[in-house]
Amino acid sequence: MINSKNFMRKGDAISKAVGSSHMKFVRMKNETQQGYLAIHKMRQNYVKARTACIYVTRGLLSEFIYHANRGRAHVYKLKSEALAQDSQIPGSLKEAISVLKALLEQLDENIKKLEILINQHGSAKVVPR
Repeated sequence: MINSKNFMRKGDAISKAVGSSHMKFVRMKNETQQGYLAIHKMRQNYVKARTACIYVTRGLLSEFIYHANRGRAHVYKLKSEALAQDSQIPGSLKEAISVLKALLEQLDENIKKLEILINQHGSAKVVPR
């Protein structure tokens, strides 16, 4: 696809950027740095998954007149109330919420483990460039 118009434009743009005095070059990351970036990305994805589970739980419980304010603490408290024996939630939904509760606990545990790794890296000696 060398004859493509876009290929030619990209080549021109790259050659102009490299020749420019304003071009800033950065070093390539070594394997250790890439590993730490991967840990941060994993934590970020776990946090997204936890947030999604919280929103699903809030939505399911709001259909049965269990309303929670925003925030993890409110939803965790509401789940305990909903899973109580005297709640008016059907048994099948209680089982589904208990599955969500177990998933949230697992996500919280994984996030804490990754935060420990991140904090250990942050306290390590930083080598100046």
